[in-house]
Amino acid sequence: MRPARRRSKEARQDTSQARQSSADRGGVPRLRCIRTRPVNLAADKRRADVSMRPWQAWRAWGARRAVERAAREARMASQHAAAITEARLEEQRLAVRQWDAADAELVQLGKLARTRGWESAQVNDISVILKADETWLGAWQADLVQPRTGPSHSLTNYGGFTYTVSDNLRVREGRARTTYTPGVEAPAVMDSDKLVATSHRLIFQGGQRAHEWRYDKVIGYINDDDEPVTSIQVSNRERVSAARYSWADATNIRFHFAWGLAIQQDALALFAEHLEQQRVALGPRPADPSQPTGVPAAVEGPSD
Repeated sequence: MRPARRRSKEARQDTSQARQSSADRGGVPRLRCIRTRPVNLAADKRRADVSMRPWQAWRAWGARRAVERAAREARMASQHAAAITEARLEEQRLAVRQWDAADAELVQLGKLARTRGWESAQVNDISVILKADETWLGAWQADLVQPRTGPSHSLTNYGGFTYTVSDNLRVREGRARTTYTPGVEAPAVMDSDKLVATSHRLIFQGGQRAHEWRYDKVIGYINDDDEPVTSIQVSNRERVSAARYSWADATNIRFHFAWGLAIQQDALALFAEHLEQQRVALGPRPADPSQPTGVPAAVEGPSD
């Protein structure tokens, strides 16, 4: 193998001398054509890793992974902070919308509370014949709920003994005891149709039943917090009856019932004052995040 190496080295020396003599004689040396290629940083990085020793390449790879991990964690932290900020802003916007809706509703109800309703000529579709000094307040879809007794149960127990007198005769001595259990009374829907409020009474008009609660006979009433039901006790009936309606109409029905009681008792001023106190209890309007800083809110609270 060594003679081959000597020949190769000598051949390289001869080639170099030939190029140098050609340049001395004024000849033009032959130029090499370099082919360009697009820059590929990832490939160059891999080539650099290959040219490194194994532990050096491993350390460089770990450093790049650490930088990428730090950038990813920073990006995720930024996205998480933005999501938390947006959620807080949405909570503030929801609080502002709820406050505006409650305040507008109390303002509208307060205006109604200072009136005595509408005459029959002012109502287009009225299904109740009003009395001389009676006014119409409103009408809604509702159910009539009254207590209903469920089925009863009876249980008979036999006690004693039997003995044989002859082949065809047997005698039984003892007695039977029957236990009677009455049915459980529970509220049930009797009919479904229209509920009308006037200045003198609350009327249910159904296809099968009609019911009337006169305000001057009302002993007390309960507005259920868990269900849209108003139970009314009157002095001219023993059993308590109720009206069931939808949650969408709960505020209006309960307000109109209290409004009718206030009209019947001639206490509209006290009723309107109570509504104004409820509006004051709402407190100041929450800060609106969509409003620029330094600009006062359109509504800060109830005005005199």
